[in-house]
Amino acid sequence: MSIIVLGIVVIVIPYTGFPSPWRTGMLVLAGGAIAVIGFLLRGQTLSKPQKKTEHHPFQESTARMNDMHVAETSDTAEL
Repeated sequence: MSIIVLGIVVIVIPYTGFPSPWRTGMLVLAGGAIAVIGFLLRGQTLSKPQKKTEHHPFQESTARMNDMHVAETSDTAEL
Protein backbone atom coordinates (compact mmCIF):
# COMPACT_ATOMS: atom_id res chain seq x y z
CA MET A 1 0.00 0.00 0.00
CA SER A 2 2.87 2.35 0.77
CA ILE A 3 4.26 1.92 -2.75
CA ILE A 4 0.92 3.03 -4.17
CA VAL A 5 0.79 6.07 -1.88
CA LEU A 6 4.36 7.05 -2.72
CA GLY A 7 3.62 6.65 -6.41
CA ILE A 8 0.67 9.01 -6.11
CA VAL A 9 2.85 11.48 -4.17
CA VAL A 10 5.44 11.41 -6.96
CA ILE A 11 2.71 12.12 -9.51
CA VAL A 12 1.18 14.98 -7.51
CA ILE A 13 4.32 16.79 -6.26
CA PRO A 14 5.13 18.63 -9.53
CA TYR A 15 1.69 20.26 -9.51
CA THR A 16 1.68 21.46 -5.86
CA GLY A 17 3.32 24.85 -6.30
CA PHE A 18 6.18 24.28 -3.87
CA PRO A 19 9.46 26.05 -4.67
CA SER A 20 11.74 24.08 -6.99
CA PRO A 21 14.31 23.02 -4.33
CA TRP A 22 11.54 21.73 -2.07
CA ARG A 23 9.91 19.84 -4.94
CA THR A 24 13.22 18.25 -5.83
CA GLY A 25 13.83 17.27 -2.22
CA MET A 26 10.38 15.70 -1.86
CA LEU A 27 10.81 13.75 -5.09
CA VAL A 28 14.21 12.48 -3.97
CA LEU A 29 12.79 11.42 -0.58
CA ALA A 30 9.81 9.68 -2.20
CA GLY A 31 12.08 7.91 -4.70
CA GLY A 32 14.43 6.81 -1.93
CA ALA A 33 11.51 5.49 0.11
CA ILE A 34 10.27 3.51 -2.90
CA ALA A 35 13.75 2.04 -3.38
CA VAL A 36 14.08 1.08 0.31
CA ILE A 37 10.65 -0.55 0.36
CA GLY A 38 11.52 -2.45 -2.83
CA PHE A 39 14.73 -3.79 -1.30
CA LEU A 40 12.92 -4.81 1.89
CA LEU A 41 10.21 -6.63 -0.05
CA ARG A 42 12.83 -8.37 -2.19
CA GLY A 43 14.66 -9.49 0.95
CA GLN A 44 11.45 -10.90 2.40
CA THR A 45 10.75 -12.81 -0.79
CA LEU A 46 14.26 -14.27 -0.97
CA SER A 47 14.31 -15.27 2.71
CA LYS A 48 11.12 -17.33 2.44
CA PRO A 49 11.79 -21.06 2.20
CA GLN A 50 11.14 -22.43 -1.25
CA LYS A 51 8.12 -24.72 -1.34
CA LYS A 52 8.79 -27.97 -3.21
CA THR A 53 5.95 -29.21 -5.33
CA GLU A 54 5.48 -32.23 -7.52
CA HIS A 55 3.27 -30.32 -9.93
CA HIS A 56 5.06 -29.69 -13.23
CA PRO A 57 2.65 -28.02 -15.66
CA PHE A 58 5.10 -28.02 -18.57
CA GLN A 59 6.60 -31.47 -18.09
CA GLU A 60 7.19 -33.30 -21.34
CA SER A 61 5.46 -36.61 -21.90
CA THR A 62 8.29 -38.43 -23.68
CA ALA A 63 7.81 -41.65 -21.73
CA ARG A 64 4.27 -41.90 -22.96
CA MET A 65 5.34 -41.31 -26.54
CA ASN A 66 7.97 -44.05 -26.22
CA ASP A 67 5.34 -46.47 -24.89
CA MET A 68 3.10 -45.68 -27.84
CA HIS A 69 5.99 -46.21 -30.25
CA VAL A 70 6.79 -49.60 -28.67
CA ALA A 71 3.13 -50.61 -28.96
CA GLU A 72 3.04 -49.59 -32.62
CA THR A 73 6.21 -51.52 -33.49
CA SER A 74 5.01 -54.64 -31.68
CA ASP A 75 1.72 -54.47 -33.63
CA THR A 76 3.54 -54.22 -36.96
CA ALA A 77 5.97 -56.99 -36.03
CA GLU A 78 3.08 -59.43 -35.72
CA LEU A 79 2.04 -58.87 -39.34
